[in-house]
Amino acid sequence: MVNPEFTYIFCHDEKRNFSVEVRRRFNDAGRYEVIVSTGRHELLNMVKERRAGRLLKVALLPMAGTPDQNDNIRLLAEELRTISPDIQIILLVGGESPEELVIKSGIRPYSWVPLSNNSVLRIHNSVKKLISEETLTRKSRRLKIAFRFMLAFAAASFMLVLYARLRFPQYF
Repeated sequence: MVNPEFTYIFCHDEKRNFSVEVRRRFNDAGRYEVIVSTGRHELLNMVKERRAGRLLKVALLPMAGTPDQNDNIRLLAEELRTISPDIQIILLVGGESPEELVIKSGIRPYSWVPLSNNSVLRIHNSVKKLISEETLTRKSRRLKIAFRFMLAFAAASFMLVLYARLRFPQYF
């Protein structure tokens, strides 16, 4: 299970357009670490270094309108998922029809964000939503385990009372 108390955010930003704003938005060093890479191999190496552990990892990948760049991003997303299967991908999509680009890419991202003036806010909301979902999943699992222990204790208590009733009927 993922521990959403600390989150790695990997920005693949070749032109360093949005990475500065993302760093400003996620400035809490105790909860987030924003890691910016300008190259594909640099990003893959950073993910390999941080793949151990139970931390939440998010990759921000920009998509342009050209098919060659989209194929490169698709291959990068596949490599990221082979290195770290629990990584979540958020696509930053530019162009006039971002939904069509996401569907044609075949990446299956966690979410996609259109590039605009408020894209950093949308990225922040997507990351917070992801953290909330992971927290709810973790708490749900703990609740199920606690409920099973409670049922086991209730069954053991019932069996003990039944045994005592049959063994010592004079006390009941």
